[in-house]
Amino acid sequence: MVSRSAWALYSQKLQNHAKNPMHVGFFTTQDAINVRCVIGKEGSLDEGRLLKLYLLIEEGSGVILDVKFQAFGPPDLIALADALCEMLPKKNYLQASRMSVDLLDKRLRDTPSQESFPESADHNANFVFFALFEACRLCQDIIIADPYAKSPVAGETVSGGQSVHQNLWMVYTLDEKLTAIRDVIAADIEPYIALDEGGVEVTELKNDFEVIVEYTGSCTSCFSSIGATLNAIQQILRDKVHPQIIVTPDM
Repeated sequence: MVSRSAWALYSQKLQNHAKNPMHVGFFTTQDAINVRCVIGKEGSLDEGRLLKLYLLIEEGSGVILDVKFQAFGPPDLIALADALCEMLPKKNYLQASRMSVDLLDKRLRDTPSQESFPESADHNANFVFFALFEACRLCQDIIIADPYAKSPVAGETVSGGQSVHQNLWMVYTLDEKLTAIRDVIAADIEPYIALDEGGVEVTELKNDFEVIVEYTGSCTSCFSSIGATLNAIQQILRDKVHPQIIVTPDM
């Protein structure tokens, strides 16, 4: 049990997952028609902690379609499991198997400099990942392509196949354009790149459509940063912001 005073050490985002978990449940054989359901289990009722992660996996691509969990244990275990379930859809099982406690912590932080949970919660965070890795192990027979080969997200469009920003793009101020770009990067690109301990930041927008980005972490020395990864970033921004966007790395 986490005391009221101890909760002050947890981020508001993580507390919200504890108070209102959105991914509690399981999948049945009816849910798994034409897809694979794998279960990663860790712990037991006798130990006082039990977690089951249910992943629906697309057989041909190894992509995680949906995730649910069942848990018995302290509130921070439930919160961490729920937050992890939120991160997994649209990743393939190989990407999921390379995720880390550090990546989950960064997603749950209220501010970049403040960790989302205290060191005392590390054992529950690791517990959640042990269940995930067991689920991913059950998918190893599915052959998947290079995860950088294409955009990991589908484009969000409105009528006419245009992105939600496209019609308003030339009306937006520079700040509004940068906000739209950075919001997409934060939601759909940073978690993807962070799987390899890298990062990407927008430094400038030139001539309305040229997005200048700066790589951080392992991306600064990765050959994919000017190849497949760059193409994936550009495609995501074209899908979700504007089809004329060009992404240029500031090397």
